[in-house]
Order: sequence, then structure tokens, then C-alpha cells
Amino acid sequence: MPNLPISQLPQSTTLQGDELFVNVQGGVTKYTTLDNIIGHHSAHLSCYSTQSQALPTSGSIQPVTFTDVWTQDRVSLVENTKITFQDAGVYQFNFVAQVTNSDNAVHNTWFWIKYNGNNFPNSTTQITLNPRKNSDAPSAQLMTVNIIGRAQNDNDFIELYWTGNSTTIQLTESPAFGEIPETPSIIASISRIG
Repeated sequence: MPNLPISQLPQSTTLQGDELFVNVQGGVTKYTTLDNIIGHHSAHLSCYSTQSQALPTSGSIQPVTFTDVWTQDRVSLVENTKITFQDAGVYQFNFVAQVTNSDNAVHNTWFWIKYNGNNFPNSTTQITLNPRKNSDAPSAQLMTVNIIGRAQNDNDFIELYWTGNSTTIQLTESPAFGEIPETPSIIASISRIG
């Protein structure tokens, strides 16, 4: 093969994780794979729940549960609540919940992250829910959390917890109707970014 400048080499197609690269390390020519170069940055999980979730008593604390997974790679859902990271690294967490209040009074709800079973500092989001619109239509609001955090060790996990000051608050699933698909009670996406 002639010795060509980089600008004259043919362009490669989309790279796969197991393709080989030549590199020079310590004065020795070696090879590696794309997976080794990027360190599994493709790790991700996208999951949701098709069930409404209520508080058994006012002020009770419980984890948010997920029923289904759209896609996952090196991040998994364990026991329907634990988002578990196969590898240590920096991850971005995004959660969106549809929260409703069926009472004719204002109520509050709080969401936060637990890391390996312990409260993750400064991760709480509070929502104040308006009274219901009428006896057939609860008030509704989206809760969102977007946090970047580090999994210190392989197989660390996070959970999303919540509570509220009334049993009339719930995470509400809405069934599909017409051309509109089902609305999950909670959607989460987690991606490795470093």
C-alpha cells in the first residue's frame, strides 16, 4: 500500500465498537478497538411506567416504579425501581412524571434521587398542585428532573423517590385515545456522558 497523506485516504463508514485501530504506545505499534477508545460511552437506559402510582398514606415515602424498557445498554432496570450502572462513570439522568391532584385543595409533592439507597444531596424537586378543575378532571402538572452525577463504582444504582401531603396526589397514566398514544405515568432516560 502506498504511503498516502491522510487527506487522500478513503473515508471510513460508520464505526462499530469491535473494529480495530492501530496506535503507537510506548514506541510500540499496537491495536485496540473503538469500544476501548471511547470507554463504553454508549451506555444508556430509557424506561417508563404504564401504571398509575398513588401514595398509600399522606406523607409516605416510596420509590417510583417502572414497568417497561424501550432500550438499554450497560444500564439496567432492577426490581422495577433500581437504575443500575454496569460501569462507573458520569451519567445524565432525566425524569418526567405526570402528576395529578383530584382534591379540591392545593397540595404539594416532592421528588428526589437516592444513590445506593441514600438520599442524593440537593436533588429534590417540589411541585405545588392546584385544586382539581372539577369532580371529573384533576389538575395535572409535569415534574421534571435533570441531573448529571457520577456512579463511583461498577453496579451502583439510583432510584427516584417521591412523597406528598395527600393521597389525592398520584402519578397518572392516561390511556391512548384516537390517534394519541398512551401517556406513561413516568418516563426516564439515563445516558453515559463521561
